[in-house]
This record gives sequence, structure tokens and C-alpha cells, in this order.
Amino acid sequence: MEKKKKPFNPVKVLGTVAATLLKYVSKIATYLFNVVMTLVLIFVVTGSIVAAVFAIYIKNYIDPTFDIENLKFDSDLTTFLYYQEEKSDGTVEWVEYEEERIHGSENRMWVKYDDMPSNLVNAFVAIEDKRFFTHPGIDFRRTVGAVLGFITGDDSYGGSTITMQLIKNVTGENEVRLQRKIQEILRALDLEKRRSKEEIIEMYLNTIYLSQGTNGVQAAAHVYFGKDVSELSLVECAALASIPQSPTKWDPVQNPGGTGEEGKEGNKERRIVVLQAMYEQGLISEAECDAAQAADLVLATDPEESKESVIHNWFVDAVIDEFLIKYMEKYNCTKEIASKMLYSGGLQIYTTMDKDIQDTLEYVFESDNYFPDTETAGVKPEAAMVIMDHTNGDVLGLVGGRGEKTVPRGFNLATHAKRQPGSAIKPLSVYSPAIELGLITYATQFDDVPLMYYKAYKRMWPSNSPATYIGLTNVNYGLTQSKNTVATRIMEMLTPQTSYDFLTEKYKIGTLVESLETSTGEIKTDINIASLAMGGLTYGARVIDMTTAYCAFPNNGVFNHYRLFTKVLDNEGNVILSDEEDPEIILSEETTSIMNIMLENVVKKGTAKSLTLSKKVQCAGKTGTTSSRNDLYYAGYTPYYTAAVWFGYSQPVNLPSYTQSPALYLWDIVMNRVHQDIIDEAQRTGEPLKTFDISTKIVTAEYCKDSGKLATENCKLDLRGNRIETGYFTRTTVPKEYCDCHKTILYCNDSNCVAGPNCPDTKTVALVETPYRKFEKNVWVTDAEYTYMELPEGYVYPSTTDVPYYANLYPSDRFMGLTRWLDRAPRNSFCVHHNSEYTVSKLPYDRPPDEGDPDAEPGEEGEEGAEATEE
Repeated sequence: MEKKKKPFNPVKVLGTVAATLLKYVSKIATYLFNVVMTLVLIFVVTGSIVAAVFAIYIKNYIDPTFDIENLKFDSDLTTFLYYQEEKSDGTVEWVEYEEERIHGSENRMWVKYDDMPSNLVNAFVAIEDKRFFTHPGIDFRRTVGAVLGFITGDDSYGGSTITMQLIKNVTGENEVRLQRKIQEILRALDLEKRRSKEEIIEMYLNTIYLSQGTNGVQAAAHVYFGKDVSELSLVECAALASIPQSPTKWDPVQNPGGTGEEGKEGNKERRIVVLQAMYEQGLISEAECDAAQAADLVLATDPEESKESVIHNWFVDAVIDEFLIKYMEKYNCTKEIASKMLYSGGLQIYTTMDKDIQDTLEYVFESDNYFPDTETAGVKPEAAMVIMDHTNGDVLGLVGGRGEKTVPRGFNLATHAKRQPGSAIKPLSVYSPAIELGLITYATQFDDVPLMYYKAYKRMWPSNSPATYIGLTNVNYGLTQSKNTVATRIMEMLTPQTSYDFLTEKYKIGTLVESLETSTGEIKTDINIASLAMGGLTYGARVIDMTTAYCAFPNNGVFNHYRLFTKVLDNEGNVILSDEEDPEIILSEETTSIMNIMLENVVKKGTAKSLTLSKKVQCAGKTGTTSSRNDLYYAGYTPYYTAAVWFGYSQPVNLPSYTQSPALYLWDIVMNRVHQDIIDEAQRTGEPLKTFDISTKIVTAEYCKDSGKLATENCKLDLRGNRIETGYFTRTTVPKEYCDCHKTILYCNDSNCVAGPNCPDTKTVALVETPYRKFEKNVWVTDAEYTYMELPEGYVYPSTTDVPYYANLYPSDRFMGLTRWLDRAPRNSFCVHHNSEYTVSKLPYDRPPDEGDPDAEPGEEGEEGAEATEE
């Protein structure tokens, strides 16, 4: 039987469909809910990460705090300077330097808020920041617009409030960077919590730049209108408020406006806008607005001078420079702000000056009697000098030029000028770092001969002055006689990079050039042998930096940054600056002991032996001259003081030859006077004068001055006499090997030549075996006539006595060097008189073949920088 079909039930069908749809809708809703919640979670997590990163960024890269406490000052306050003076009872007291008070027309340029016309404040607020008195430091409406403008590149919507502008004006930070803008906003918020609106607007109006070289409304009132700010009319207030947005465009002198020509808008058009804004904000009436907009602006025909005209001495000028630098660094402010604090803040500056030393410097440098009688095109050469206490870095005196100082804040050759130090750089760049790093000792041997021949220039490099070479020598003699070849060979061992790092990181000489591209595309650098071994730097070094660096030698390797003042107090006695930097040990006592001994040898028997002070007080130092003879230097010290002198022309000019270096002479004159009281006191009391400290770790040893090794009996057989001398070493660097360069040979007593088989009367002498010398042209080498070479079997001697006995080992176009100014045969020539049958005149002999023209071309080291020469 057929099964009966169930009747169609629409309700049931609809229920099934609805249940199915509900099932899918539920799944979709669950899926969408999960998606939404995931996105919310991602947003929350991402936001948290961004917030955390932003917080870390602010913590690490942004300083959100700012205050104007140490940037405010009152008018009519003079800054006083003090120096220490020893009293008759031996105590020291601070004395005011009465003739060198610091003040100027800036004293009257600060105006307090209560003394400002209300129209002046209102004019600036109306046009610059109309919600200034109500916002918390930032105007959120303007800030949002400025941020959008920053993103889109549209800079038409200014977002800076007066508070933010003040921070930018004070710090000088105006780079278009997001970091700076964030920092500025946070600082504005912080400043508004610390200071009242009146304090902020007062600081703003006293520091804002208003063109014509003026900062602040008081200075601008005097320059533009010849009156005090309290006397300004409404139109004059509007004129000043018109300037800040674009100082040149709205300058009432340069661009007064009012011509009616399109594109020729000036201050008049801008102040109409300012006045209209004041009216619309209810700050002036309609009648006042109309009258001021129609009024002409009357400018002063003879504006008052706002520049400083007081002439301070060189030391005070340097103190001013140093104060400005350190104040700007500490308080992150502009030079204008720091200057206002200095000239109007009523400060007390405690200087490091020794007045007797400063007076001595000025006396000597103002007298032509102590300068050579030379001129170039009617211009006299200049000089500069700095004297320091090497135990603490105090600058005791300085002069930045010759003659009476006649200009305020002139170019200071002691602190501003960068000039070539020549060989005076060698103790800093070559010898002390190489000794410190264990590369050389007092006695290390070097061959004072050229390193290469420059065909294009037809000269040997490096050259010495006088133009001769000594031959085998040692470190002590190389420094004493300022041998460029020795310094160059040491520099090759040390490397220019190591030397550069030592000068910049240890001695803090900041004028060196790591890399500089000139306008022609040429790359300049001081990291090369010529610059660092001989002092021909790209720009040069300052006298104050050279003096500071040399202070480390008499101070047992301890470096102190130079300082011109110890502290600065504000007008309430609070310390606002303190120049106390920790000393650094940059050299060991052993290194400085050896440097002191060698630099004293420079004075005793080297390039500075004309110093007369050395007969009374222990002296050490180094002369310096460049091959161009544009600059003469002497940096030296005693157990009491360290000083450096530069001599030359402000604009580099070739100097004539002098019997004695004027730099050395000036040092001697000044330092004799400076030390006279010390010498007199020692004679009166019988107390011995101070001497340089020599470390107990320094030992002495006899060594051969030709080999740098322990001496042997052969060293006494040298034809020049005993070659043994005493050297100074550490216990680990004292020579351990014995001299192997003195070779014995038979010598003819009759002819005073190297003996042959037929010489009737001979003796044993020693000649020196040198590194192989072969030059493209003949070179004057002092020890050439005392040199030795081993001869091969079958060798035939020269037939003349004007060359060494081994001359036939060389090609005819190569040379071994000759001793200069001989009126006799060289000591190492062959005795032809008794042995002619052993010479080329009797026997055949083939010399090595000629090598042809040298092809060496000038390299970087040969072209970069001047070579050092000496008087």
C-alpha cells in the first residue's frame, strides 16, 4: 500500500527557514563581534604601545621643563669683577677690579611690566596671541591648525603662543622638527605653571627681536623714537607690535609703507591690522583706532646709540666671551639673553686673573721696545700670549694683540685666532703620545735622512732647517734640534689617526679638521703626517689651547681645562655659574718626567737655548716655525707657570729672518719679570727654587747615542769621540740590547783614511753601520763620513778620496749622502795614497747599473700643510 504524504505545513516551513537564518545571523553577528572586539583590542594595545613609546621618547629626548628664573635681571645694575690679591701677611683676599666694571647702554634696556604702557602689552597680545591671558601656555585651536599645517606643508597658520615664542627666542631653537615642537609645547605648559602671565609677557617684550639690531621694546623705543618705552603713543606701540612676525618686512625704517602700491606693504599697513585687532578685541575704542590708523609715524632723526663702547683689557674681553658661552650652554639661551644678563644683571664674576701678571703682559706688549723693528706695507707684526697656573688651569693673564688696546671687544689673537704652531705641536702630537704608548723611548734610534724625493718639486721630503740632515740620531736629539724627519718617522709608527685622537680627546685642541670639503670640492683634513708631525694644520691652533695643552707636562700628566673665572654670582649672591671641571690624567708621571727632561734640553742646548730665564729658573719648552714663515711660536713652562706666545701678522704674511725668534724673546722678557719676585724671595729666605718633578720610577742608563742601545767599548772608538751618554727610561723601557752599529775597521794614521793592505801605520777605529741609504740626488748628511758598509769579495775601491770607501757599491746615479763643508777627505774615504793598486784606476770593476730618473711624485703628505722649520 502506498504511504500517505503528509500535508504541506507552511508554518513549519517558515519556522525552519527562520531557525536556519537565525543560526547564520548569529554566526555572522558573533564573527562581526569578534572582529570588532579584535580591532578594539588592537587599537587599545597599539595605543598603549604608542603611548609608552611616546613617553619613553619624551623621557630620553625631550626636556619638558623650562624656567626664566636665571634669565631675568633688573635695569641699571653693573657687573663687578674680582681677582685674588696676596696681602702682606701672606693671606689672600678677593679684590674688586675697579677699572674694569662691566656695564653699558644695555643697562637701561630692561623695562618692568608695571612700567610698560598698557597699549604696548595689548598691541602685542592682540596681534600675536589674543587668548594669551586665558590659555595654559598653548592655544589648542591654533595648535591643531598648526599641526595640520605642519603635516600638509602649509605654514600660514601660526600655532605658537607668546609663551612658546618666548621659549624659542630665549633658547634660539627654531628648527622645523617635530621633536622641537613637542618640546616647546611641553615647556610652555611647564613655564605657565611656574610663572605668572605678567612675568612671561615682561620677559617676552624685553627679549623679542625688533629689527635694527634691537632686542626688547625699550631698546627699540630708543632706536626708533628716541624716547623711553613709557612715553610711547598708541601708534608707536602698534608700530613695534607690527615687527616680530617679519622684522625686515615690517621694519618702519626700511619699509615704512603707506605708498598705496600693491606689493609694497610696510609697517603702516601692518599696524593698521594691529590696531584693528585691538579694536575688535575691545582693547581700544573705535575713535582711538581710527585716529591711530590715520596718524603718521614719526621716527627719531638721531636714534640713540645702543652699542657698547667701553674698552676693556684683553683679559676682561676673554672673560666676557667665556661667560657668554657658558651661560648660553647652561641655560640654553641665546647670546642676546646672556649679554643682557652680563651687562645689566649686576653680577659678581670671580676671575682667575693675577693682576701683577696681567699688568706685566700689558706693559711689555704695549711697548715697541720689545718688538723687532720690522713692518710689511706699513703694518707692524702682531703677537699674543697666555700665562696659566698649570696646577689648576687658571688663566692668570693674557694679551690678544700688540700695542695699546683701542677697540671694544676686538679680535683677540690669544683666544680667537687659529694660527699654525709649527714644531711647537710636536711634543703634543708626536713625542708624548708615542712615549705614552710605548712606541719610543728617550734613546730610540732614527736615521735623520729624507724619506722620499719629489721629482716634480726637485726636493727631498721632509726637509730640515737648516737644510741638512744629521744621520743616525735618537729621540732626545730629534726633539732638542726639532728634526722633521724624526717626527715624521715616529708619526708613521704612531699613525696620524692616533695622533689626531690624542690631540682632540686628551689635549682638547678643538680647532683640528677631521674632514672638510671646500667650495671647489677639495677635501681637507688634518689627519695626515705633514699636518700632525710638523704643525701645518688646516686652520691652526689657538694660543690659549696650546698653553692649556702644555700645562700637562709640568703637572705630572694631569690635564685641566683652562678657566677665566671660578664662579659667577647674581645680584642676590646666588651662584649661577661655576667653572669647576674635573682634572683628567692623560699622561703617566713617567711620560711627563721624560718629556720634561727632553723639553728642558731644548732650552739647554736646542732651539730655545737663548732663553735667559733658564739661568735663574728651570725652563722647558718648544719653539715653532712654519716653512712659510708666517707664524713663530714658543710654548714653554717653569715649575711655576706655563705660557705660550704667537708672533706674526693678523693676515698671514711671510716674516723675515731674525737672529732670535721674537716669540721666544717676548716669552723670555715677560717671564723674567713674572718670576722676579719669586727669585728675590728665594734669595732673601735661602729657600731653593722649585724644580720639575721626576718620577721615582725613572731610571738612568748609559747608552750609545747612535744605536740607542746599551754602550760597548766600540762606542768609544768612534772617530768623533766617545758616543756614550746618559738617558732616562722607565724600568721596563731601559735598553737591554748592546750597540751593534759601531763596526771596527783599520784606519791609516798617515792619511786619516780607511786603511788598505799597504798602510804602514794603522789603528782600530769604529764607524757606524746605518740603515741602507740611497738617494736620487746628493744629500748633506752630517754623519756620512763616519758610516760603514760591509764589502763583498772582489770589491774594488774608488780611486779618489772625496767619497766613502764603499761608494762603488752604488749605481753612478744614486748617492749615499755627503758631509757638508769639508776641506779635506771624508773620514771614511779609502787610503788611495798607499793602496792605488786596489782602486778602479788599476783594476776593472763594474758598478751596479744606473736606475734612471726617479719617478716618485708628491703625495698627500708632501702637499698638505707647511713643514716646520726653526730659527
